[in-house]
Amino acid sequence: MQLLLALACACGSPTAAVDDEASTRPAPEVAAKVVGDAALEFGGTLRDEAAALAERCDAGELTACEKAVPRDRLMTLGQERHWALLRRGCDGGEPFACWRALELTRAHELAAAACRDGAGDCVAHGLLAANLGATEEAKADGRALVAKACDAGSARACFNLATWFEDGVSAPPDLDRALELYKRACDGDDALACNNAAKLLHDQVNVADACAFSRRACALGHGQSCSNAGVCDDDAKSFADAAQRYRQACSLADVLGCYNLAHLYRRGDGVPRSRDTGVYLFELACTHGYRPACNDATVLAQEPLP
Repeated sequence: MQLLLALACACGSPTAAVDDEASTRPAPEVAAKVVGDAALEFGGTLRDEAAALAERCDAGELTACEKAVPRDRLMTLGQERHWALLRRGCDGGEPFACWRALELTRAHELAAAACRDGAGDCVAHGLLAANLGATEEAKADGRALVAKACDAGSARACFNLATWFEDGVSAPPDLDRALELYKRACDGDDALACNNAAKLLHDQVNVADACAFSRRACALGHGQSCSNAGVCDDDAKSFADAAQRYRQACSLADVLGCYNLAHLYRRGDGVPRSRDTGVYLFELACTHGYRPACNDATVLAQEPLP
């Protein structure tokens, strides 16, 4: 588990699925529109951040190559550009870039050499061995390396270790241990870990702490967590704060952020009431795979102006 759909939606249906195929292909071009006091473009913030990392990769900062490609499946820069960035990082000796470019043999060789020579922290070697080891003993050795790296302070190692405890890899699931490790990784500024901690806390009906971790993940640039944090504000009737979170989520390519922000404009909660802005945001969410927004855009467009 890496991604969390919104915990709830105070202003629309939370259960309708986002079109997975739409989320993995390059987004269609949609002209940005001024929403509030600035232009809002779906995924604009995410693309700007990825583009900046890609420029650093092109300039020779090879550790930026893999970071420019989101760990989820969003094609922020387009599939061809993503593969080129990963291959560049791999050619430069970055094992995680090789892994994600599906150059598994090369990834294994680089990770093992870095771990053996003391040039790396052994996280990549441990993860590769744990997932792709030829024997159960090799996989166990890999998990031990990841656990050691987590104890040494690697947020990425703690995150992956947490997923194993959550999913019951090599042992029965242990959600308490998974939550502890997600929190540790979150303290290391791993946005996905903060997000997953929020999900487990929400499942425990610990809404206050779940909201706190969603806000932390949002501050680290995780779009769906911004939607979740917005729901927390929405439920607390802090509509201006909710609007800010939803706007951030939409700019980070989360369709529920666009969708929920549209409802605020439709109602005039925390933002000036605006049918045109609401329709635009519903259409944005519809274009990017959230089907309930398509009907809402049509209905709102036919409503009389206030």
